[in-house]
Amino acid sequence: MKRKTRLQPRHNLAQLYVSQGRYADAKQYLERCVLVNELAKGADHKEVAHWLMLMGAFFLRFGKFSEAEPVFWRALAIHE
Repeated sequence: MKRKTRLQPRHNLAQLYVSQGRYADAKQYLERCVLVNELAKGADHKEVAHWLMLMGAFFLRFGKFSEAEPVFWRALAIHE
């Protein structure tokens, strides 16, 4: 859980940027959260799937359906 706590400020910034319509800035922070988890826990870890689901929801909010789909598929594959 320590790693998740360290990522919370990045997630909070991403949420702030989403509320301001700053897509590129928010995406950068969410991608960083995914990457940090992949490096720390492995690409197939359940926490990586959690961050991927958050990123997929982010893409949906901005109407980026073609970007959301592969992210959701990857998260699903981790959970199976």
